[in-house]
Amino acid sequence: EDKLNVGKKKEGSSFSDLNPLRKKTVTEKIADKAKSAAPSFGEPSAFEKCCPKLTFKQRIIGFASCAGLGWLLSLIGTMVLMGGVTAANLNTFVILYVLGNIIVLSGTGFLLGPKKQCTKMWDPTRRIATAVYLIMLIVVLSLAIAKVNIWIVLFALLVEICAAFWYSISFIPFGRKMFIGCMKKTVCKPCADLHAESSGGGGGKG
Repeated sequence: EDKLNVGKKKEGSSFSDLNPLRKKTVTEKIADKAKSAAPSFGEPSAFEKCCPKLTFKQRIIGFASCAGLGWLLSLIGTMVLMGGVTAANLNTFVILYVLGNIIVLSGTGFLLGPKKQCTKMWDPTRRIATAVYLIMLIVVLSLAIAKVNIWIVLFALLVEICAAFWYSISFIPFGRKMFIGCMKKTVCKPCADLHAESSGGGGGKG
C-alpha cells in the first residue's frame, strides 16, 4: 500500500508540476534573449578544444601583447633601415615589418575570436582586399628571405601596404567613401576637373 501511495503521489506531482515547468521555459527564453543581447566573445567548439575559454581581461591582455610585439618589430625594422638604405637593411626591414603585421593581425583574434574574425575578414565588402593582403604578406616575406632584387621586394611591399590600408579602412563606417572623396578633392582633383570639363564640353557640342 505504501508503494502504491508513493506511486500515486509521483503521478499527482507530475501533473501539478506542469505550471512550474512552463514558467521555467519562459524564464529560460528570457535568459537566452538577455544573453544574445549582451556582448559575446564566445568561441566555436572546435577552438574550445584547442584553447581554454578566455575572460575579457585575458583577451585584452592577449591583444595588447600581440599588438605591442608587432609594433615593436616594425619599429626595430624602421630603425635598421635608418642605419642605411642597403639591400641587407631593406630585407631586414621587410622581414620584421611583415612579421609585425602578422602578429598584430593575429592579435585581433583575441578580441573577436578566430571564427568571428574570419567571418569579418571574408565579408563580401572586403573579401578581395583580405585575399590580396594575406597573399602579399606571404609573397613579400618569401621574396625578402630569398634575397631577390630589392626593387621587386619594394614593389611587392607597396602592393601589400595598399592592400592593408584598403582592408583596414573597410572596418571604419564610410571609411572608403571618405577616403575616395578626400582623394578626389586633393591628389586626384586635376583629373576630376579635367573629366568634368571634357564631359561638359561634349554636352555643349551636342
